[in-house]
Amino acid sequence: MQGLRERRLTGMAAAALLIAAAAAPAAFAAPVERTEAPAEVARHMGELLEADKGGVDYAVTWFEGDWSGDGVPDGLAITYHSCRDCGNSVGILSWIYLGGNGAMAPVREVEIFGGRPRDADIRPGRISVVTTMPKPGDPRCCPTGEKTWVLEP
Repeated sequence: MQGLRERRLTGMAAAALLIAAAAAPAAFAAPVERTEAPAEVARHMGELLEADKGGVDYAVTWFEGDWSGDGVPDGLAITYHSCRDCGNSVGILSWIYLGGNGAMAPVREVEIFGGRPRDADIRPGRISVVTTMPKPGDPRCCPTGEKTWVLEP
C-alpha cells in the first residue's frame, strides 16, 4: 500500500511466536521480516502487558501511515502475547498511536481478533487491517477465512 510501512519487533522471547505457530500454524505463519516498532510503542505495550498479565512473552506487529491527516506518521500496534495463567492460548492487544514531536503517543485500545495481520491501510480518519479468522467448520488449528477490521476515530 502506498505510504504504508510495516515494521516488526521480535519481542522479549521469540518462543511466544513459536508456541503460537505450533498451536495454530495457519493463523501464525512465518511473517515477513520487518524493522522494529518505535521504542516508545514497544515500551508502552510491554508496560500494559506486565501490569495486566504479570509478565509475558510478546511480539509487536507495527503498521505505520498517516491516520490523523497531519502529514506525520501514526501507527497501529498488534501484540500477540502469552501469560502465566493463559494455558496454551495467545492473547491479542491492539492500540492506535498518534505521531508527533518525534514520538508515538498511545491514543486508544482497539479490538482486533485473528492471526497474521496484514494488508493494513492507514489513511486520514481510517485504519483497516486484514487478519486470518476461522470459517464455520474450520478446525482450531487451521483457520482459512479472513476478516478486514476497519477502525475509525
